[in-house]
Amino acid sequence: PGIRRGGTPGVRGGSGRAPGPQVLSWRRREKALLAQLWALQGEVLLTARRYQKKFTQYMAHVRNFARDPGGGRGRDGEHKPFTIVLERENDTLGFNIIGGRPNQDNQEETPMEGIYVSKILENGPADRADGLEIHDKIIEVRQ
Repeated sequence: PGIRRGGTPGVRGGSGRAPGPQVLSWRRREKALLAQLWALQGEVLLTARRYQKKFTQYMAHVRNFARDPGGGRGRDGEHKPFTIVLERENDTLGFNIIGGRPNQDNQEETPMEGIYVSKILENGPADRADGLEIHDKIIEVRQ
């Protein structure tokens, strides 16, 4: 008599009273932190998938170099051209270019002049193992 049994407010087995404001604050904070943790975990998985895809593409290119000890060059040391066929998707080929010839009167081309691939759009037509790579030189376009 005169002694009241109870527990910590808001904890199972307590006095039956509603949780106090401090306990509710901790619960909200815990839920917010768990939501952040799940979001970060999703980002990590997405990044891992992207890197795995790129790694697979790079390995395909490495295998191509291993099969071609000349590094894309013929016996005379010149680069060997190759053809890639791309189909437009959503009115794009999936890559950006940079370059050109600054002086149209000068017909001699220095090694750095020309049109080069500057960016490959992710999941676009050019973004495949046998597609284009950044810094590839465009030497001819057929329509």
